[in-house]
Amino acid sequence: MTLYMTDGTTAAGATTDSDSSVTRMDNIYPALEVMAEVKMPLLVHGEVADPSVDLFDREATFIEQILKPLVNRFPRLKIVMEHITTKEAVDFVLQAPPNVAATITPQHLLYNRNAIFQGGLRPRKYCLPFFWNRQ
Repeated sequence: MTLYMTDGTTAAGATTDSDSSVTRMDNIYPALEVMAEVKMPLLVHGEVADPSVDLFDREATFIEQILKPLVNRFPRLKIVMEHITTKEAVDFVLQAPPNVAATITPQHLLYNRNAIFQGGLRPRKYCLPFFWNRQ
């Protein structure tokens, strides 16, 4: 079963078709409590959508501002960060409790953000989340 989280029930604007998503995590605390009870995992695109946050800092900012407090508040909730892209995310998952995990896409293991511009503009190498640096 897949549920699409909204304020009535994902960070708004952070990923494709997410304009109606969660604007504040505490808006969905009741749903997260039930998810923890029934052992339903929370799969998140872990970036903030705040335009004042640099595009290349969105994942690290999400971890600090949203994920760490969420892990502390819901210690029984399985949380999976989908397609992580930064060293900060890897480090966080490695030191996090066993209920926290992550996925990574193959292209994020193969390329960094230079791939978009090597030999001219390469739009087929553009994807979200962005490729980061080699770390």
